[in-house]
Amino acid sequence: LAEGRAGVVMQAVRQRVATLADPAIAMRRAIDAAETADRLLAARAMGSMLAMRGDGAARVADRLPTERPLWIVGDVRGDALALGIALSFIDEADPGEQRAAVAFLGDWTGGTAGDAACTTLVLERFNAAPDRTLLLRGDREWVGPAACAAPPGLRAMPHPPLHARLPAELCEAMEAIATKLPALVVLPEGVALAHGALPRASRLKDHASLEALGARAAAMRDCTLGRVHLREMRAQSGEREGGLLLGVEDFAESVARLSAIVGREVNRLVRGQDAAPEGFRWFKAYGSGVLLTLSTMCDTLPESAGGGRRCPCIARLKSGT
Repeated sequence: LAEGRAGVVMQAVRQRVATLADPAIAMRRAIDAAETADRLLAARAMGSMLAMRGDGAARVADRLPTERPLWIVGDVRGDALALGIALSFIDEADPGEQRAAVAFLGDWTGGTAGDAACTTLVLERFNAAPDRTLLLRGDREWVGPAACAAPPGLRAMPHPPLHARLPAELCEAMEAIATKLPALVVLPEGVALAHGALPRASRLKDHASLEALGARAAAMRDCTLGRVHLREMRAQSGEREGGLLLGVEDFAESVARLSAIVGREVNRLVRGQDAAPEGFRWFKAYGSGVLLTLSTMCDTLPESAGGGRRCPCIARLKSGT
């Protein structure tokens, strides 16, 4: 940031997050934002950023402004401060009359006290600029057949006993949204966005169009719940947490078949799902700059994930890189 601006931005972030510190206020704002977002999604009011495909499960962005970047926000999991910092930094670094274009890779909730605040921040931004905001479905937003295998989300959000009705209303509103969110977005630059992984190759071979692929629940479940192995060549036989596990060769086959379906080369994937102490991780076995895992939250990591505390992490796609 420009010299002297960091302190100003952080003060604004603290004030913004403080307005959502009261659980009841945060939940009511989140419910209002969710109902508005649901109407926008139902009306396909996505402007020129997305070309809708199929039943809404898979969509393709036909064009993005070349002079401005697309910012990508990974897992937040209820860390409202991290999300507030990320969005404020984006707006400071990419100023202008229009809000910067942002893609959320899902999992902005995580069964924490900050879930309602994060839902509010994400959906209010979408409502203010639906033509410059991409919302992808994460496994914590998943409400499909494998919902029982998903990790904690809004339903596990702690709340004061006096407000037991509000969480149920918020969950109901979010479930309506989740069914309309895409699990896969392919950008013109050859970059695919998904929360988990690409569908296994066997689920891609019989589809001649993205419309047909988006209608297949199993393929979209792979995008939402799937994982990738750091270095194994073949790992798709292992199913974890309701989703497949892709290896390097499995991923290459999926990319090739997805490219044929989309009609343009797909050569990179940006995803969320897995935590990393640095906030991001390049899977080097897949090739240089091919597979990026991104997690935005800055909370303390468990020892099983490396421990420590990290800074919020976001990515920027500009001029194809």
